[in-house]
Amino acid sequence: MFSQVSCLARAPAPASLRASRLIQARISPPSAQQCSQRKRFKLSSRRADSFASRWRRQFSRVTGPPPIARARNPLNYIEGEAIRQHNNRYRMRRMLIAAVGLSFSLGCLSLLVPKLKSRMMESQRVHRLDTQPGTDAASMEGKDVVVVSTKPGQPEIKLDAEGNELVETGTSTIPHFPRTISLPTTTSEVLPGAAPGENEGYSLLGLGIRTVSFLSIQVYVLGFYVRTTDLARLQAAFVKHINPIGSSLITGEKAELRKQLLEGETSGDLWDKILRETGVKSVVRITPTRNTDFSHLRDGWVRGITSRTQEAARRNEGAQFDDEAFGESMKKFKALFGGRGKAPKGSEVLLMRDSRGRLSVAYGQSENKPSEGEMKGKEQMGGIEDERISRLVWLGYLGGKNVSSESAQKNIVNGVMELVERPVGTVGVAVT
Repeated sequence: MFSQVSCLARAPAPASLRASRLIQARISPPSAQQCSQRKRFKLSSRRADSFASRWRRQFSRVTGPPPIARARNPLNYIEGEAIRQHNNRYRMRRMLIAAVGLSFSLGCLSLLVPKLKSRMMESQRVHRLDTQPGTDAASMEGKDVVVVSTKPGQPEIKLDAEGNELVETGTSTIPHFPRTISLPTTTSEVLPGAAPGENEGYSLLGLGIRTVSFLSIQVYVLGFYVRTTDLARLQAAFVKHINPIGSSLITGEKAELRKQLLEGETSGDLWDKILRETGVKSVVRITPTRNTDFSHLRDGWVRGITSRTQEAARRNEGAQFDDEAFGESMKKFKALFGGRGKAPKGSEVLLMRDSRGRLSVAYGQSENKPSEGEMKGKEQMGGIEDERISRLVWLGYLGGKNVSSESAQKNIVNGVMELVERPVGTVGVAVT
């Protein structure tokens, strides 16, 4: 018996062939009744052929025959190896078809998601325009919005209860931002004819939405405000940068300025020069669209500062950030937001930069009336004397590579374009 098994293992193919012939010879042929039953069964199965079975047969032509469970003779190595290779080819074909289907599905999603997102934003915008005053999203914050009709072909103007103009943000959570805000004048920067503590106006230059991840999850709405009396100074700086002897910019010069303000390194260098040399007072007004905390906001600003100092080091300009004073200022900036807890949806964080570059931070709820001033009811969180901190935070929104909000950068550039169209010395800005 052992010798027979060893012979089969050494020469499996001839032995299995002889065994199969012997078995077939001993089996009697089927009767006529059995043949007729088999024909009727095949005919009935063809008639009852379903869509699933037809699809399965078509799919099997692509993927090949189904896998074989096991060899008929476990001692036949050649047959077992052939079955294993057959099963591997079958599985590889199925994996390839699944990969192609997954790639096709992801490609379709990448094409459909932006279109669906734009349609949803358009439907929300139309809904807000068609809603009557007092019933739109702004009424949820306790503010009534009045729509003022203008000339045909011009956009409608929205006002709050006190007649202050509002600008749409593009999100239904925080639907509007004020076009102008007022902040108290510091004692060291009193304008001629003004008393210390009086409010001074700031005009909105541009706004946008800060989003994170590839899903574009909205975090907060930010608005960049410039002191109204400094708009002429800011306008002159941009005009003189392109045309040193001009009083305004023409079409080609405006295109060149827009290109420089939107490019990575060029925009960062230009805004860095503007912030250092002009002494313009400005404010970044932040309103969260969802509940967040100050540690999350702080980490985003710290990452932006770190990336820009590393970029300066790569360009051999990092010596300005290598001293101990800058390191101490960074520690103070991080400690400024430590232990502050939550920043709920609809609250306000004001980052204020004065003419010397000093940073001041205030926080509170947006329940005060615009006529009472933006600082009423807000907590003074502290400040940083080092102007490099505020400059780097501002550059995270205005220029350089990987800005925090591309929509805010584009809208701010549009506001700058509105400024440079006018002759130097005029005051006024329009936000698109």
